[in-house]
Amino acid sequence: LDLEATYTNNRLNLLGVFNTSGRAMYLRAYDFRRSAPLITPPALLRTHLAPDSPLLRHATPDDATTGLIQFEGGVLMLSAQPILHNDRQGPILGTLVWARYLDTATVQDLADRTLLHATAFSPADPDLPMDVAEALAAATAGQKVVRATPLDATQVAGYALLCDTSDKPALLLRLVEPREVYTTGNATALLVLVLLGGSGLLLGGLMAWSVDRAVLARVALL
Repeated sequence: LDLEATYTNNRLNLLGVFNTSGRAMYLRAYDFRRSAPLITPPALLRTHLAPDSPLLRHATPDDATTGLIQFEGGVLMLSAQPILHNDRQGPILGTLVWARYLDTATVQDLADRTLLHATAFSPADPDLPMDVAEALAAATAGQKVVRATPLDATQVAGYALLCDTSDKPALLLRLVEPREVYTTGNATALLVLVLLGGSGLLLGGLMAWSVDRAVLARVALL
């Protein structure tokens, strides 16, 4: 079994197999981006995967847990699924856990896929940008997804608060995109003003020419 290929092909940083009593039969971490040797999983993560952890307890075959796990080095995207037969029926034979770091590279992958500028912020960061701090205040008040907010005349941002498996704030995601509709609207309004102004000048010129031919020319002849 080529374990390194398993991590790389599935873009995993952690893979674990646990029996029904919660004992780790296999638990290793790997840096699939650098193809680095297997490394020891974060110590704090081991507390989340202790034998009595809710992540390793499944009442039914459909009882799975997915979400974020916070630890001293950052945030992990984690999924804990019951091990079943191929027909997805019981009995439950244990738990399969896999995870990936939600790091800068992962956020950049998200930005590339959505064609948006994505940035992740830790809610515990004391130096958050003003717009992020305001979004965090609104999100922690119960509004998990904050409506789009203009940053300036050219950009608009949307924010989402991501919580961990304990429903505690883990990450605030900001997505920024150009204000194309706003910019197009401004350009359209400017074009309308230019057309109206040009039409007014043309109409004024025609009226002046008409007055000159119909009245002033006759007065000059007299």
